[in-house]
Amino acid sequence: MAVIKDVAREAGVSATTVSRYLNGGKYVKAEIQERIRAAIERLDYKPSHIARSLVSQRSHMIGVIVPDIRSGYHGTLLSHIEGTANLNGYSILMCNIAEDAHKELAYIDFLLNMPVDGVVILHEELTDETAALLGGTRTPIVFAGVRPTRGQYISVAIDDCRAAYDGTASLLDAGHRSVAFLGGHLKDHSSGQQRLKGFREAHRDRGVPFQEALILHGGYSYAVGYGLAQQLLSLQGPRPTAVFCMSDEAAVGCLNALTDQGVSVPGEISVLGFDGLSVTEQVRPRLSTLCQPLGEIGSMSVELLIDAIEKRQRFPNIFELVLPHRLEIRESVREW
Repeated sequence: MAVIKDVAREAGVSATTVSRYLNGGKYVKAEIQERIRAAIERLDYKPSHIARSLVSQRSHMIGVIVPDIRSGYHGTLLSHIEGTANLNGYSILMCNIAEDAHKELAYIDFLLNMPVDGVVILHEELTDETAALLGGTRTPIVFAGVRPTRGQYISVAIDDCRAAYDGTASLLDAGHRSVAFLGGHLKDHSSGQQRLKGFREAHRDRGVPFQEALILHGGYSYAVGYGLAQQLLSLQGPRPTAVFCMSDEAAVGCLNALTDQGVSVPGEISVLGFDGLSVTEQVRPRLSTLCQPLGEIGSMSVELLIDAIEKRQRFPNIFELVLPHRLEIRESVREW
């Protein structure tokens, strides 16, 4: 197996020059870089991760805190985070906290004491202990898809309030006057509180009253969507003509619950999801959804993190990067 000295000998340069090339190519002339690249290819040399870490004082490892790996939303986001990290020469160390605050604290403590160069967090709610731990580290931190509930960090997400406003307004503009809000948690600042705020504001601006009884929280999973839809059908009084679900997985659960109860979608009740997952194209009727640019959120989160790592700064700039959302109306929504 070839080692760095073999590459240096083959390229006619010093081992130090090869090391510089492997760690970014700074101060290595283009002609020398090409000779080293060709030597690496001829010898089928595989750089030692440990050796690179010793030279660069970086592990080229990024920690990722994931709330629930079973979630299609988090799984999609994670795949883009990993892909972008790999393209930039980084590996990821994924920690699935399963929505457990104590587990999150333990994992963050673990990551910050590991040789990771930075951390991407997909969870917004920070306990006092977690906030204190993050506030005391010099490791770069970026929040992806959410905005943290406390502290100042880089975050990449959509405007959840505006997105929910646009989704709700589209249903009201289609003639629906009784719209249910299904899913989410009020403990979640971004996907719970902000989306409910957008829902309320759209009703206010359209002059359409809404019923508090039609606001049902509980989470984002398929099971939650199915259960809340059953609860919705059991309520006294006229049924809503549309349901705005706070995740696509909950929307699929809602769709199936309505179908199992003999309720036509969209004939009797329209269903709108949130996230833009591929599953929305795989069910029938195809689900209308409020699409998040998950690929961009994942990729840009990693790019901003790597920028902070390369500059050896915890926060080169503290800011919220807000990406645009998109409304996709399909067969599950009709005019009323």
